[in-house]
Amino acid sequence: MRSATIPHSHPRAAIPLALPLPLAAAAVACLDLWACGIYWSFLGVSLEAVARAPAAWVVGVDSARALGGWGVLLGIGVLYATAVVEIATYRWLGRHFGTIASHPLRWALPYGALAFAFLNWIVIPLSAAPEQQASGEWLVALLMIHVLVIGPACALLLWAPPRPFLASRRQHRS
Repeated sequence: MRSATIPHSHPRAAIPLALPLPLAAAAVACLDLWACGIYWSFLGVSLEAVARAPAAWVVGVDSARALGGWGVLLGIGVLYATAVVEIATYRWLGRHFGTIASHPLRWALPYGALAFAFLNWIVIPLSAAPEQQASGEWLVALLMIHVLVIGPACALLLWAPPRPFLASRRQHRS
């Protein structure tokens, strides 16, 4: 199990990683696509179109559609890159703010809201996607996805339970 060093002022010396960053990012990207796909499926939008949507941030909507299957792969790649940044940022915050490191799940919900705000008010407006007003219903759903899925996933997939807890449970079974 890998670990990273926390500043010495913090009582916990290291944060064990539950999964390496590439695997954790893949899991978060899949959860993001799954949650968004569920929302849009109720409106008759295919999962292919949902997966292609993030590609528009890089190449624009028309180019993403014209790419066909490659647009879907590009969209999944953009989701993966977004998940890498979200997890790495949460990890960085945990290393620099001891309260996040000692209570990763407590801060997962506010972090999900922060990730939502950064994505929707900075990343997407600066992207190649045309400016369009998202519906209030979609923004609320996307906020809930980030708060209830993305933030907790970043915390759960990044931090493992403390070792003494696991060791003590094994000793009691013997």
